[in-house]
Amino acid sequence: MDRYQKALKHHCRLACETIHPRFARKHTGYSVVLTVNSGYEQIEENYDGPVWHVSIAPIKLILPIDTLRGYAFDILMGYGNALAGQWEEYTGYAFHLRRRLNNKEQAQVGDAVDIRGTPQQEKRWRKMRRYLPESIKNDKD
Repeated sequence: MDRYQKALKHHCRLACETIHPRFARKHTGYSVVLTVNSGYEQIEENYDGPVWHVSIAPIKLILPIDTLRGYAFDILMGYGNALAGQWEEYTGYAFHLRRRLNNKEQAQVGDAVDIRGTPQQEKRWRKMRRYLPESIKNDKD
């Protein structure tokens, strides 16, 4: 299973799920996290549904924003539907690209769902707790 299929199969309903090691890749000079986010954030941010989310951050180097942006666009080439929505964010350190899923991808994932306060939230959070830094081990979002 390639990383795109992994991201679709294990789409994240909670923000804490994106920290799972299955989504991260280290390259020379930078790291990549590729997820499909399908939870409350997509509803609150008005993305109108689940999104691909690629995060690129330098490792021990300073990389220009254009380089980080280029890597992010290369990773999502051929995936998602930019016409349905695409959002870019640079935090001063990392570059984030979010893009709506295409119809085929959307059929695999379903709609964005807010599971906060449900048994599904508790189950997903318990699976992730061991990967979380001590400072946020009790944050269930």
